[in-house]
Amino acid sequence: MYKLGIIGGMGPLATAELFRRIVLKTDAATDQEHIKTVVLNNIDIPDRTEAIVAEGKNPVPYLNQAITDLKKLGVEYAIMPCNTAHYFVSKLDFQGLKFINMVDETLKYLKEKYYYKKIIVLSTSGTKDANVYQSKDLDISYADSFTQKALDRLIYQIKEGYDLEAMAIRLKKMLTDKDIVYVLACTELSLLEEYLTGYLVVDAMDVLVLKTIEKLGYKYKK
Repeated sequence: MYKLGIIGGMGPLATAELFRRIVLKTDAATDQEHIKTVVLNNIDIPDRTEAIVAEGKNPVPYLNQAITDLKKLGVEYAIMPCNTAHYFVSKLDFQGLKFINMVDETLKYLKEKYYYKKIIVLSTSGTKDANVYQSKDLDISYADSFTQKALDRLIYQIKEGYDLEAMAIRLKKMLTDKDIVYVLACTELSLLEEYLTGYLVVDAMDVLVLKTIEKLGYKYKK
């Protein structure tokens, strides 16, 4: 039996980073005090953005198979470190697994902390076109079309293994106002968070880590 299952592989490095952060942020003194977790690095899941913007292969059957695999392993909670994949959540059968929704939790966090701020969502074009991040209570917008093309190139180059610090330098050129809250709403962009000091940044992956640890009944290490 596992307490937590990670539907990963979207992409693999982002999946590894999520697990790393969960381990680092769980207040545990021994191996046995950590969260018993299974990580599915399912790289067969088709590209989520392609499915949304270009009628690409449907990822839903693959995501449902991942859920079935977790169910067979006796997982109680499930999380999914891919913002764009959350567009398909309403079509998934969680088979009784308790799903912690990264997008919903991030929107709640933004409403609590930054309800008075202008918010720009940095994401894939799939997340933008599907308007995955939306709230009538927040001043949310996405990158303009020129910046969005640059973001998409950046995200896929991170997947290809380009140097993260070099990618962060390019991303910072897209952050034009230090009074705006920028949401890292792609888990590849989460890999650049440590380089973005001096900006108001909310990383959806960080919110997911916090809420996962809390909801599972563990203590979050500050």
